[in-house]
Amino acid sequence: MNKRILLVTMLTLLALVVISTPVSATIPTDVYGKIMFAGPPTVVFRPAGNNCIGDVDVIWAFIDGDLEGFAPVHLRVVSHGPCPAMPFQNQENIKASGTFSGEVDGKSGTFDFNYVGRAWPADPGELALTASIVVLSGTDELSNLRGELDVSYNMGDDFDSYSGQIHFDP
Repeated sequence: MNKRILLVTMLTLLALVVISTPVSATIPTDVYGKIMFAGPPTVVFRPAGNNCIGDVDVIWAFIDGDLEGFAPVHLRVVSHGPCPAMPFQNQENIKASGTFSGEVDGKSGTFDFNYVGRAWPADPGELALTASIVVLSGTDELSNLRGELDVSYNMGDDFDSYSGQIHFDP
């Protein structure tokens, strides 16, 4: 009986220690800015049934915001219409991956990211794309960077806009 009480007491104390251990998450920081093409893209189209698949290699410039730098990106665009497809001519699904190199909130390094988005035909000034960027892993001062950015594009603009939250936690 005494061993049972001792065991229950020890397990209760252990549970209290685990529950009361502080979590070391930093408060997320809001970030905003723009993304532009830093040069002309390289595009290769191929038909796939009634769709057109475009493989796009381009360098994005992150400017006028909390992320300042460049990112070589490979995009796979599935345009739901015949080839060759002009951007925003049809409904599009977009997936990409890239590596950002530069500064985030005053800290420098690189980070890998994934990009997933959707685009559609729109008139000038109307919303034509929504996407998200998820930070995967980083180096140097960005090694503990975590975050997700929402990306949008209005037809006729020279840039995409991003906003989201980041934090630096292991």
